[in-house]
Amino acid sequence: MIVDSNEPDNLYEALKNLLESVDKRRLTPCDYLIGGQICVERKTVRDFLNSIFDGRIFDQVARMLETYESVVVVIEGTIPPLTPREERILAGALAGIVKMGASVVSVRDKEQTAWFIASLARGGRRGPVVARRRPKLASMKEVQLYVLTSIPGIGPKSATALLKRFKTLQRIFQATLPELRSVVGEKRAEKIRRVLEAKYDSEESVRTASLE
Repeated sequence: MIVDSNEPDNLYEALKNLLESVDKRRLTPCDYLIGGQICVERKTVRDFLNSIFDGRIFDQVARMLETYESVVVVIEGTIPPLTPREERILAGALAGIVKMGASVVSVRDKEQTAWFIASLARGGRRGPVVARRRPKLASMKEVQLYVLTSIPGIGPKSATALLKRFKTLQRIFQATLPELRSVVGEKRAEKIRRVLEAKYDSEESVRTASLE
């Protein structure tokens, strides 16, 4: 698991005591990354409320969903008394985050945050993982989007942009790095090419490829 270097040292130490492998380094766009798949953003109650009123939280959640398979927003602390208007804004924001596709969890303090994140890490899938569980897909568009979003770092927005530009999966997979870069940027273009050009290793035991 990776912990962002800006997170509190006591929380990092608590996670090191609970888990075998915890690394601390600069991480974006979230605060914790579990198994390369679960992105966790920790916010104190005050920071969370401020991020609602300035709209920052929605941009953050959108960036996380664009990059990672699962997104969890952890709200740390007790919500203070709010005015009726503030309560309506808070409820609407929470509903909006959930509708975007993220989960929201409320915890008491840093200690409970550490236990929650450690439980997420321990409850993760074990053994080799080569694909997500295939959902029921009703249309060719959904199939195309599912194939593209199975590539680490490619979210629905990037997948849609690629399909609009190249029209078919075949053309996307045959596109050159500069052509891909013009649509999704340098990092995502490189990830696509690395996945497409990587040789299959039947003996590989790691859960996910290193694509960061």
